[in-house]
Amino acid sequence: MADRHDQWLAQQRELKRQKQASAEAEEAALLASMDDDEREEYLEAKRQEELRQAKKDKSLKSGMKAFKASGSSSRGRGRGRGRGRGRGRGGGSDSRRGSRSPAASPSLSARDADDLSDSSDGESPTQLAPVSQRVQPPGPPPPMDSAP
Repeated sequence: MADRHDQWLAQQRELKRQKQASAEAEEAALLASMDDDEREEYLEAKRQEELRQAKKDKSLKSGMKAFKASGSSSRGRGRGRGRGRGRGRGGGSDSRRGSRSPAASPSLSARDADDLSDSSDGESPTQLAPVSQRVQPPGPPPPMDSAP
């Protein structure tokens, strides 16, 4: 199995090398067909693109380093609080309660049932207005639930 994988990797490396050699030959032909001003402009644009790519790579690398240093990848809270473990709304797995029957899964909460019954205007309750048209209630935002 490992031999086949090694052969595949070697084949991929060879294909990559051939592709790169072909691209270099094509670029050399392109440069040869250009006059001096075009060639200079092309090479400057290529240098600028390489600088942009190097900057992007450096930024990504430092961001990954900071992410690893923060430890958020190991804590499992990479997307903020209150996103895991079901938290009482919606379905989800009941395996932690020891019950496997579908009848034991939680049904709609009272608030969800009210939301569904309020759709007398003909719109679906899951349809939201565009963000720019949503009305925010006056006053401070509601308090966030604290995680246990």
